[in-house]
Amino acid sequence: MSVNQHAGLRWVVALPSEASSIIEYYKLQLICDHPFKLYANSERNHGLVISGIGRSAAAAATVFIAERLPSESAMVFLNVGIAGSGGFQLGSVWRIHKVSARSTGKVWYPGAMKFTGCGSAGLVTVDQPELDYPGDDLFDMEAAGFFEMAAKFSPLELVQSIKIVSDNSKEDIKAINKHQVKQWIGDAMDIIDAFQLQLLKLRDIGDDGLPPSEWEQTITASFRFSVTQTHQLRALIKRYWAMTDSSGPILGLLADVQGSKEYLQRLSDYIAELPVAWGER
Repeated sequence: MSVNQHAGLRWVVALPSEASSIIEYYKLQLICDHPFKLYANSERNHGLVISGIGRSAAAAATVFIAERLPSESAMVFLNVGIAGSGGFQLGSVWRIHKVSARSTGKVWYPGAMKFTGCGSAGLVTVDQPELDYPGDDLFDMEAAGFFEMAAKFSPLELVQSIKIVSDNSKEDIKAINKHQVKQWIGDAMDIIDAFQLQLLKLRDIGDDGLPPSEWEQTITASFRFSVTQTHQLRALIKRYWAMTDSSGPILGLLADVQGSKEYLQRLSDYIAELPVAWGER
């Protein structure tokens, strides 16, 4: 395995039982245990964080791994874990094509991918375990927090989620145990590994057509940007570049704002109005 094969890959996983098969498969080592357990390879360019349960925990852990393990190339974020379903078979593997936060109404659409290793499904993130499983969606408690924060660091085509069904209308959520969860994730590792490789290839192809470097240089010379804001800016510039190569609007905004925070908000709002649909809807 190449040293840099997984450079820029960032896993966000809720539970140790969900993470253990991934950690073993890629031979990651614990490098930090507070405020989150963080695992990485020896080069510190491939990492995994265990967030704990819940949308807020997932959001905080996503920011933590992005800032603790920065990357020279665009980061690929992958959330893997279990989810409930009304009718899908236990242990079945699904790529998520839509994420909804029930409590806030926000929705994210990960970038479309032609991946044949598993089917795709919608996912609803809830704040309490879902026991009725309405509709055809999967249900979890973390993905919306993960997507909300990861989208600040990378374009959504590089922010993805794989879920394995752990409970359904026939098998109660109370029957889940950590040994079964580890086995489900372990059994899915061939699919998960193929998926992350395709994501990294997509990222590397995209890196061949990066936006002009002078855009970021001009913008950051105009206002002071924090480390987090710089990551946000780079993600926004890449999203903008994916839709248009005109420098007029992205640089023209500089004359109409008073600081970095306002600039990021105005640019985000502008991108949301462009005809190609990226990001949060």
